[in-house]
Amino acid sequence: MWSRGRTAHLLVTAAAAGLCFVPLFNLLGYESSAAMGVVLGLAALILTAREGAATGAPGPLEHSRGPVEGLFAALPARLALGLGPLVVLLLNALRVRNCDPAAGLVWWALIPMLAIVWGHGLGWLCRGLSRWPLALGLALIAANTGLFAYRLVVEPPIQGFHWLFGWFAGSIYDEALSVPRALLFYRAMQLLELGAAILGLELLWRGRRGLPRAPALQLLIALLVVIGAGNWAKQRAGVGVDRAFIARRLGSSAESAHFRVHYDAAAIGPAQLQAMLADHEFRYAELGAYLQSDPVAAHGDKLAVYVYPNNRVQQQLFGSRRTFVARPWTYEMHIRWDRVGDTVVAHELAHLFSAPFGGGPLRLATRGGLIPDIGLVEGLALAADWPPGELDPHEAAAAMRQLDIAPDVRETFRPWGFWQQPAGKAYTLMGSFVRFLIDTYGIAAFQQVYASGDFAGVYGKPVDALISEWEVMVDALQIDEARVELARLRYGRGSIFQKTCARTLAELRRRAEGAEAQGDWEKALRLRRDIAHHQGKDEQGGVEIATLLVRLGRHDEAIQILDQLLAEARAEVAAEQAALDAAPAEDAAPAEGDAAGEDEAAPAKKGKAKKGKKGKKGKKRRAMKPAMMARVEELRGDILWQAGRSADAAEAYGGCLELGLEDGDRRRVEVKTTGVLSPDPLIAELLYAYMIDESRRAGQLFTASELARQRPENDLGRYLLGLQLAAIGAHAEAIPRLDGPPGLLPEPALDERRRELLAEALWRTGALDRAEAEWALLLDARSSRTRALAREGVDRARWSRTVQSNAQ
Repeated sequence: MWSRGRTAHLLVTAAAAGLCFVPLFNLLGYESSAAMGVVLGLAALILTAREGAATGAPGPLEHSRGPVEGLFAALPARLALGLGPLVVLLLNALRVRNCDPAAGLVWWALIPMLAIVWGHGLGWLCRGLSRWPLALGLALIAANTGLFAYRLVVEPPIQGFHWLFGWFAGSIYDEALSVPRALLFYRAMQLLELGAAILGLELLWRGRRGLPRAPALQLLIALLVVIGAGNWAKQRAGVGVDRAFIARRLGSSAESAHFRVHYDAAAIGPAQLQAMLADHEFRYAELGAYLQSDPVAAHGDKLAVYVYPNNRVQQQLFGSRRTFVARPWTYEMHIRWDRVGDTVVAHELAHLFSAPFGGGPLRLATRGGLIPDIGLVEGLALAADWPPGELDPHEAAAAMRQLDIAPDVRETFRPWGFWQQPAGKAYTLMGSFVRFLIDTYGIAAFQQVYASGDFAGVYGKPVDALISEWEVMVDALQIDEARVELARLRYGRGSIFQKTCARTLAELRRRAEGAEAQGDWEKALRLRRDIAHHQGKDEQGGVEIATLLVRLGRHDEAIQILDQLLAEARAEVAAEQAALDAAPAEDAAPAEGDAAGEDEAAPAKKGKAKKGKKGKKGKKRRAMKPAMMARVEELRGDILWQAGRSADAAEAYGGCLELGLEDGDRRRVEVKTTGVLSPDPLIAELLYAYMIDESRRAGQLFTASELARQRPENDLGRYLLGLQLAAIGAHAEAIPRLDGPPGLLPEPALDERRRELLAEALWRTGALDRAEAEWALLLDARSSRTRALAREGVDRARWSRTVQSNAQ
């Protein structure tokens, strides 16, 4: 006879088999364990709760050996439920690589196996308390789920805890995961509470049978004492954290006209506090003008800001290391703040500015006033923030479409479409699209569509047509090859659902970065090599290993790795070029990079980004991304300079400058090039000490001071000294070192940076008129990033002048 137990085994094993075809859930790890925790916990509950009705088995109060022994007698059979799914997920490693099955087994033990224990115990308890044990058990689980959802919505932490799936990790963008101590604490408390409840039934059973109750009573009292102590300490353990606890742990608070800020005074001193408050107020004015919104007026109270001192504290209190959050329905945001101009303030604050015109109970972008549209939510924040960079979001979107790596924006309007895309691509493309809508049709129309999702009703055309208009706009932008290559490096990665061993490798990277931050180069090297072992061929991993070898003084090993990377890249380029040369001419794409068979002004076909391949007569494709090749060449140059081979180092640096570099990287390479080519031995020595020598780089301020003192006519030395003085907040002292007309430094990237620092130093010292004038001169700068900073700088100077006038 086919039993209920066999059916349960078949169903839970089938569920695990289904997960084998779902990315991220298809290997033994956190996600599969959480999903199976629900399945197995419910299966255990149902089997135990219905056992009496199905087989006539006695309940806890009728059992001949009592509730405690009865519970343990049936437990092995329930735990066996987890065996089939575990075997299926382990065997799936034959088709989907699992880089850390040992960690997967730990997750499996903590989540689904303990969910079985809990489900079985809950079903057994409900059989002793109710005539309808399954209904009671399901009602209790529903109540626990409701409490989980309530806390997730109302309280700050983005992580949460649940009887069955154990721990909800929060943001998918925090890819690095390890078993948190909070989960261990939560599971321990669950078992203690279950034990106390079963002991309560044991006392009742013993009382009815006239058996001694003292031992059970003593154990119950001990358990209740431990449970009470655990509940008192649970927030310190990371469970049940609320905003009041976070505020107490941060320790300090301050207020400005629109904000109530909670912060750690040990991390943010009085001067930084005033700068942070002013930065927030500037962003409030900036966003209010752009979005035509006033959240403080709508809320009737100041906005709450929780500023975490570092990612460790943020993880403990908020549940994430890298993710910042603003909740429009509570008018509060959770961030880290590093400096004036940090774009995280603008991005997260933009979410709060959307609250007055948001839809639904959560005041978000919605479809039909109810279903949240995360693409529009994040697109608005990026559009309002519009962070400065070598590529603004419009330019980045254009570059991605040229490279044919841009997902179709239409996909983000489908359920889960936004989350399925790599974060960098999804945020950037939606930010560009939303900015286009606001700039083209006005903020009033966007506020209406944000609340309702009714594009046709608001704009008179469907969202598909609006996306086509946006595609025409971004495809018309001219992006030079160097910046296209930057986009290839920045946006060429897949989403977490597309990566191999995403969680394991991210955790290894996190640990490697921690070792590097502590100067433990040997440990970092071991971890980087573990990553390379799991990841296989990867240029970035090779560069990271070579960098660590340089820090350890193992230059020969480092140069061997770099030369091998370059040799492999050149061989792949030659092979690809040979294939292109052998291809029939009629199969080649247009040499100028237009979409094949399309008119230049026509939008890309629906669902397909505009192509950017080079044809037979076009430029050859590169196997290694040029921006990565630049990193390889720069590191080779560093090694060669240390070896005294200045000419070879100069050649390597020169190769870097011909490839795609971000502004900061370009400035660094230009300083190195100047040093290695300098005919003045003193300048060469000091620039070597400043840029290369690890034993002396910690004293960069001293080295720059020596260069400026001994070669006062050297403009680069004066710039470097000004840079270091500005970095420590000595802005008044930095001004004379940075001052000078445009073009003082011959390299444009360095000269624009010098002028940026000068304008910021003038603003910080209260010379607002001159600061605005300096920023205005940079509005036509070469760099897109500098132009964006200049626009913001002009606005900050004018805002500061208005604040001063109002204060007088």
